[in-house]
Amino acid sequence: MVLARELADILGDNLIQEQLLFPDVEIRFLNTDSRKLSSIQNAIFFAIVGPRNNGHQYLEELKEKGFQNFVLETIPEQFTKTNFWQVKNSVLALQQIAAHHRQKFSYPVIALTGSNGKTIVKEWLAQAASPEFMVVKSPGSYNSQIGVPLSIWQMSERQNLAIIEAGISKAGEMQNLENVIKPTYGIFTTFGPAHDEGFASKNEKLKEKLLLFQDVNKLIYNAGNAIIREFFLLNPQWKPRLFSWLILNKQIVDSFSCKVLVSTDAGTLNLILPFIDDASVENAIHVAAALKLLEWSDVLIQEKLSQLQSSPMRLELKLGVSGSLIIDDSYSLDLGSLQLALDFMAQKHRVGTRKVVILSDFLETGLSPDLVSKQVNELLKQKEIDILHLIGPEAETSKAFFTIPEVLVYSSTEQFIEQASESIVEGRTVLIKGARKFQFERIVAHFSEKIHGTRLEINLNAIVHNLNFYRTLIQPSTKVMAMVKAFAYGAGAIEVAKLLQFHKVDYLAVAYADEGVQLRKAGITLPIMVMNTASDGMDKLFQFQLEPVIYSKEIWEAYVIYCKNNGVIGNIHIELDTGMSRLGFSDTDDAWLLKEVTALRGKVLSVFSHLAGADSEEHNQFSNNQIASFTARTQSIENALGYNVPKHILNSSGIVRFPNAHFDMVRLGIGLYGIEPNNQHQDQLKTVASLKTTISQIRQIPKGTTVSYGRRGVAETDLTIATLAIGYSDGFDRRLSNGIGEVIVQDTRCKIIGSVCMDMTMVDVTGLNAKVGDDVIVFNDVITIEEIAQKLGTIPYEILTSVNERVKRVFFSD
Repeated sequence: MVLARELADILGDNLIQEQLLFPDVEIRFLNTDSRKLSSIQNAIFFAIVGPRNNGHQYLEELKEKGFQNFVLETIPEQFTKTNFWQVKNSVLALQQIAAHHRQKFSYPVIALTGSNGKTIVKEWLAQAASPEFMVVKSPGSYNSQIGVPLSIWQMSERQNLAIIEAGISKAGEMQNLENVIKPTYGIFTTFGPAHDEGFASKNEKLKEKLLLFQDVNKLIYNAGNAIIREFFLLNPQWKPRLFSWLILNKQIVDSFSCKVLVSTDAGTLNLILPFIDDASVENAIHVAAALKLLEWSDVLIQEKLSQLQSSPMRLELKLGVSGSLIIDDSYSLDLGSLQLALDFMAQKHRVGTRKVVILSDFLETGLSPDLVSKQVNELLKQKEIDILHLIGPEAETSKAFFTIPEVLVYSSTEQFIEQASESIVEGRTVLIKGARKFQFERIVAHFSEKIHGTRLEINLNAIVHNLNFYRTLIQPSTKVMAMVKAFAYGAGAIEVAKLLQFHKVDYLAVAYADEGVQLRKAGITLPIMVMNTASDGMDKLFQFQLEPVIYSKEIWEAYVIYCKNNGVIGNIHIELDTGMSRLGFSDTDDAWLLKEVTALRGKVLSVFSHLAGADSEEHNQFSNNQIASFTARTQSIENALGYNVPKHILNSSGIVRFPNAHFDMVRLGIGLYGIEPNNQHQDQLKTVASLKTTISQIRQIPKGTTVSYGRRGVAETDLTIATLAIGYSDGFDRRLSNGIGEVIVQDTRCKIIGSVCMDMTMVDVTGLNAKVGDDVIVFNDVITIEEIAQKLGTIPYEILTSVNERVKRVFFSD
């Protein structure tokens, strides 16, 4: 965070002039993409001129939306009622502000660069270091002149280790990134031909990359790389800061693992790795060397390496038609994620089969199309790809830059599907990877075997939109606690938590300690409040830095005894019952509670309560009484403690209906997931979750035929019915049986016929040209969760959280 009035000093000679109308605005969010806004009130937009786009063309649009803070190179006419900083270079300004932010933190920063492997080593190292370290890392492949400062901006006092990757494509770039990162340790992953065209020689490129490590304490590198090893031999001034490793022996154990004997400057490592390909082995040893440098035991290092996940969650391995193996990565495309996907493909490739990549145009890379094509070509050549299918308007132009054996081009996804036959994938390993707008999931469906296709699609951009809407309803100083309990309301806790962490919510809340442990193991570093603290789970609270809610005398006493017996000081949240009659201290406990808080060795992190009728106008008086009681009781607690305590009482409904009771923090739950319980602002929210399934079979039945268990469905005329791959065990409620529920097939509402079964449901598709394998929508923004809840006489929470975890979650950004 930085104040608007501080920016002129930070920008220094880069600043031409400033217009400062709101000097005390806290800048908490840095934005470079007008389509992906994290906030309005506390954000600053950098108008960047790129090879394909000019951020200045969006200034008026952002101003109309309420944006107040801009860094720009050219000032539009009549650009009034805003803060703006005109600079010589907007990218440099972004880097300067991030560098200023970096100086606030003294914990270790590990920087990575290299021709290949940066992103996967970063991801693996972050996995391995958690939860022993609270890690902040570059999101995705944010390693550019813009991505690095955005990564550094995520650093906060909550973490104690940062892992940042840096990439360059031409001379003169790395010093800028080193100024921002200021790494404590470095990892040089590999050195190869990528980006050779941006440098006069290989030696110039090597020196440029090493600028990142000019002031590190130690630099990890593979002494088996002859070019790097020879450079350091010729430049002995590097010797004091080098930490080398070398593979002495590698033995294949089976098709999925190998044993390696590795020498390091801190001793020898005997490792068993869950990979056999050279690239993954090298990447994993970089991780092991980093942990060795951090003085971890060999036993713990081996344990961590055994748990490495070979791919990001979006990658899915599927059986394809004609004996093919399909790797589905159809929801995103950038250079870093392509490298991850190709590494995964190398691990899963079946010896003796051809490797095929189906790839869309790259969008918004910030690099010239020619340069992107050259870089992609190098990646594909390194992984020995046999056939490339290029899809998109630029495919024909890009083809000239590819030198792999066979390249075919198509102007659109539609053209590819029209021309596609099973022979394209027959017996082959196929990576399907494209930007979201190209809808490559259609290609995946075209080539995949028809299996249980039920999935819950989660629109991550919709979550961000909903978060930002609720932020407009609260004061900038009011914090947001996001509820990710119950598997993030069915949406998938880990992915949602990572998204919220990136968009700087202040707190997460879970119901049970196990949910918090899962998030910590996934690298979540935000404070996590555990609402249902149990006396038998105290160890996990301290091991994984979780913050317990104390709601009864029994839990209080158990917590105090645990802290005393284990010699620890514990910080807590206190829950007051003001009328919910669920958990919390009642007012009759107040005398006892005030006595106990004065003797508490730890800190009270917050005091909170729940409104019982926040979503109902008829309970307004009761809600106001709760708020008044809460205010008085928390004042007594603060008086006893002698310091102010953060207070919160409002959920999603309350945020809208009780603006005078936002206090210090609000708890955002169902609203985050696209449901406004008061129905006052539903049109302002976006649908987050869409539940979809597929048709398993279609049959014709004559009039009078009965359908499903109990013969409750009866065909009143000749019908065509479809059996769907979804049932009540997936979360499709049995009360929707026999005409009460509907689904959408080919844009048409179709009624359920007969009883919903455990794994299957039958629907009437008479008159449609429905086919086996067709997609079916169970709920989305047409058949809404609210509509289904109303039919069942329940609340939307139940519908969303009932979707079974066996239903796969597919995350995308539209």
